[in-house]
Amino acid sequence: MKKFINLSMSSFFISLILLSVWLDRETLTIDTNGLSSLSTMSYSSYFYMLLQYSIGITILVVMIRFLLSWIKKKGKEDNKHPLRTYH
Repeated sequence: MKKFINLSMSSFFISLILLSVWLDRETLTIDTNGLSSLSTMSYSSYFYMLLQYSIGITILVVMIRFLLSWIKKKGKEDNKHPLRTYH
């Protein structure tokens, strides 16, 4: 259980840092006439978006890790079963 907590905390902070570097607050929109305009998100909306994406990435990483550990555990149990012999 401690591994999952450490994994979730590290994936959350790493994704938050990387998303803050990669995602821009400014977006360039082009209308139908070909004119472009620059719009900037407020800081509160930007941080809320970063938190949303980071939580989603963290949930995905923890679910994948849980699934992989379950498959690994299931594989070990299948190998220990005494009645299953493959000849």
